[in-house]
Amino acid sequence: IVDLLGGFKPIDAKLMCTMLYNEFNELAKNRKMKGDSGSMKWLQRHFRAKNWDKILTGLVQTTKSIEGKIIERIEGKIGEATSRSGRKRRNSEELKNWARLSKKVEKIQQQIRSGGMVFTFVEGAFVTALREGHWVLLDEVNLAPPEILGRLIGVLEGVRGSLCLAERGDVMSIPRHLNFRLFACMNPATDAGKRDLPFSFRSRFTEYAVDDDLCDDDLEIFVRRFLGGRGSDSKLVGNIVCFYKEAKRLSEESLQDGANQKPQYSLRSLYRALEYAIKAEAIGGFQKALYDGFSMFFLSLLDASSAKIMEPIIKRISGENIRNQPLQRYLGELKGSSD
Repeated sequence: IVDLLGGFKPIDAKLMCTMLYNEFNELAKNRKMKGDSGSMKWLQRHFRAKNWDKILTGLVQTTKSIEGKIIERIEGKIGEATSRSGRKRRNSEELKNWARLSKKVEKIQQQIRSGGMVFTFVEGAFVTALREGHWVLLDEVNLAPPEILGRLIGVLEGVRGSLCLAERGDVMSIPRHLNFRLFACMNPATDAGKRDLPFSFRSRFTEYAVDDDLCDDDLEIFVRRFLGGRGSDSKLVGNIVCFYKEAKRLSEESLQDGANQKPQYSLRSLYRALEYAIKAEAIGGFQKALYDGFSMFFLSLLDASSAKIMEPIIKRISGENIRNQPLQRYLGELKGSSD
């Protein structure tokens, strides 16, 4: 949850002052403060010199001065009268931003001068995206703990979704930017550790189901791309496609794993088996690598009776004459190839 929403982290003076200085420059840009003004030049000079104590002192004084000028403008003591409600709102918002920065600078200055380690709340990527209107993709979302998903529900509420960072002590929520978008991906809740999403969270999405039951032509493209130069071997490609389809069929009809459950085969299983075969080819030859790869991801999880059914099917791909290697030789060659 710290990576997603944020949390308190120890931070050194350099990084803290850089963050405050950048925030000051952003507000100064909106206020159209000239870069050649006395205060701006003074801050720039000490920032380049990495004089962090003077930077903090200068930021405190400058932000306080700007706060005072905005208050005077709002009260109508200087400049033209601010009778228009739109202008008043802009001034109030500007005052709020400068006051927040001023308090932040004072707090950091006190912490640094006290000699203690400085902790500050660093917003997570999700909060930054929510505030600035970026797009977020939550991959494998059904692996997330329910309490994290519960925190995100408020963001998806109607047209005025928001998020309150209670961890930071906020009482005001961060409104959702108009351009913010949230996408989530998940696999079916069939693998270990995966669960169905809570209805309160899932109902706020538009769902698209993508089935991994590809047609023969798509499976051939998948296998050929993976095999690279060997993809021109139509017989090999056809055998692998037939094996995958038969393994999927048998998993539904007769195969059982060690827990007496139906084994779950997917394109990921095929991907990993082929990936191993390509990487291990240099150790014991391609046929041996094929046998080992498909055995690892299609056979090793099965019980004894199901393994007897699966092994002959794997040998249709790899061939019957698979020579076993002594373990020490295998490990030695594997170590040499990794070096």
